Amino acid sequence: MSIPPSQYPESFREDIFVNFCRNGSSPTEAIQHFHSYHYEICFVLKGSAVYYYDFESVTITPHDIIFLNKKTAHLSIEDKFEDCERIIINFNDRFLRKFSLNYHFLNQIFTEPVFKIPSNRESDITNILTELVYESDYPSNFSTNLINGNVYKLLVTMYRVVTNTHIEKILPTNPIIETATKFICKNYAANITLEDVANHCHVNKCYLSKLFKSIMGINFISYINSIRIQNAAEMLTDTDKSIAEISDCCGFNSQNHFCSVFKATKGVSPSEFRKAK
Repeated sequence: MSIPPSQYPESFREDIFVNFCRNGSSPTEAIQHFHSYHYEICFVLKGSAVYYYDFESVTITPHDIIFLNKKTAHLSIEDKFEDCERIIINFNDRFLRKFSLNYHFLNQIFTEPVFKIPSNRESDITNILTELVYESDYPSNFSTNLINGNVYKLLVTMYRVVTNTHIEKILPTNPIIETATKFICKNYAANITLEDVANHCHVNKCYLSKLFKSIMGINFISYINSIRIQNAAEMLTDTDKSIAEISDCCGFNSQNHFCSVFKATKGVSPSEFRKAK
């Protein structure tokens, strides 16, 4: 089953989901998003993609792995000049409990959010992933059992890799964009402008605007609205704050504007989103 990660429905409740992406979202289609209940592991098989998550931006290439915790805002932009193939696995705590595992186990594996698999284990990991994709895309008798077992095998193999080898950390790709996104994520609740962010980064606002669009695939306003909407969605789910309070807390200048942007992003109004949760 292969769909762009940004299109996973908010109501997605399966314990595990395996997704093979080939030339998924183009830069203009990339949408920053997060998964409320699921962890995410992404393996790059071919080509490259830039991942943006929390306050980091990294370029991942074949045999790189990125791990994203629940509710971690992220987006990926694939290289438009070459093919990119990725395998994305989402799983929740209920899946981990089936094998008597927990988040502490994941913490031992993912001491760094992004790392490379050592060359001497690439074959092992690739074989597991190949079977996962096959059983997911061509389900038959006991496919669910094989998918669950192979993800468990994958996690155990990665645990052995991490506890016995040095993992190479991948460095951020663009310090200006990293500084800008960090500033936005810390100050999204205030009435910040492109000029404010440019001043913080010590660059011209026109230059930052072009750089932002080039690297992120979306403009400044779209990005800051996506951050605000993500935090608003979390507040709607996890707090009893009124819609007016959430609108104010997330930096919108009016409740009507908040509701309009929220519906354009999520497809439902804030009140409908809260009821669905």
